[in-house]
Amino acid sequence: MRRSINFEKVLEFTPKNSPYRISKNVTVHAEQILKIHAGTDITFSQNTGIIAHGVLQIAGTKYDPVILHEMNGTWNGLCITFANADVAEQSRLTYLSVSGSKFGIRIESSLLPQIENIISNNNDNGLTILAYNDNNNFSDKIINHTLKKVTAINNRENGVSVKITKQESGHFVLEEIVSESNQINGLLLEGTLHVTVISSQFFSNNENGISTYLANGSTLEVYDSFFGSNGQHGLQIQNGQQVQVKCFSTTFKAHNSGEAILVKNISGANFLLGDCRWRSNNGGIVFRDVTDSNLHLLNGNWMWNRGASIIADKIKGKTNILIENNKFRQNVFHSNTTLNSVIELGMNENDKDARIQINDNRFLRNAMEIILLIGRTEPRNTPTNAEIIIAKNSFLENLALNAVYLAANYVNISYNTFHNSKARCELHSGLKLSIGTSINAINNYWGTANQGEVIFQF
Repeated sequence: MRRSINFEKVLEFTPKNSPYRISKNVTVHAEQILKIHAGTDITFSQNTGIIAHGVLQIAGTKYDPVILHEMNGTWNGLCITFANADVAEQSRLTYLSVSGSKFGIRIESSLLPQIENIISNNNDNGLTILAYNDNNNFSDKIINHTLKKVTAINNRENGVSVKITKQESGHFVLEEIVSESNQINGLLLEGTLHVTVISSQFFSNNENGISTYLANGSTLEVYDSFFGSNGQHGLQIQNGQQVQVKCFSTTFKAHNSGEAILVKNISGANFLLGDCRWRSNNGGIVFRDVTDSNLHLLNGNWMWNRGASIIADKIKGKTNILIENNKFRQNVFHSNTTLNSVIELGMNENDKDARIQINDNRFLRNAMEIILLIGRTEPRNTPTNAEIIIAKNSFLENLALNAVYLAANYVNISYNTFHNSKARCELHSGLKLSIGTSINAINNYWGTANQGEVIFQF
């Protein structure tokens, strides 16, 4: 005998009957609609929550949000598993606060509701998107979605997580995201993703502001955002090929345990950072184990950082480094290390096709052992074969042993201004050079017209 089950078409919660006390799961079946009206307060018993396969219409307002929270122990949170595009299009989460739960807001689908003005506070995870089609054979495997005004704070793991399977590609715009004081990362990105972050803040997270594990061909763009006081790094990018990263008009401040940005184990990548501000960090940006990539740092403002502002370590292949039109002011050495440079570029032995250009930068009143250091990381005590151009920079009033230290075979250093009265040496050519080397250091200004003083400065 076939038994039919009748469900209410619409499940509705209103502020008139608030606060609700829920003692078992609220399940929204695929044919149902859950409506939670503005100003509604719902508390959940331990191990209960909302499981949504059908339409979700949780619509608070700025002054009357919807509040979902715990009653007596951790509840499960809001779990969404859409299998129908029409259901997702009709669904929205606006002015919603979720707290005290295990999952926070968890979406296990490539079909997402509208998300805007939500707060996920004091959950195990804030907002988690596991975007995969679960073999539903959707014709479009490209996911396009915008998350706007999402706040994730004080969560016990990640604030916001976006994960995509290898078979799909996710295009996400994250606008006005605030991810603060989470115990792991502010934002975790995994998979084949094309993410644009706009006007967002990631600060005081225990590990990284943004941590990425991007698949080949992924892109990350960050505009007009702020990274501050994260426990390890503001932005961490690792283990990727052919990734594209852009960062413009963004501030990195007060990262005291690690560099503001860490990039490692990357090949075939393009990095473009422009008009960014770097303040009071324990190191600015580190590129480590990078091959065949373009690393461009333009129009930056670096001030009051400790240790190296820019490090490129174990760089190899056809890598192009361009550092242009930056201002480095009042950066100081790190007391825990024996050698610090404002810029330290260390090449690998496979460096004959590498290119380094350092143009139109201003180095003013930095206190370091060396202001600009270029050589080899591996093998040590050998000069790099990278082609180096250092032009139109000014090195002024720096406190340093050497203003510029070059362990290199092919250098053109010209039209620069050197005037560092407290430096032991303005330009130091280190290590024994190879036969056939080319060092061009003409047309520089050495801060004095006295030839004897110029010779002394070398």
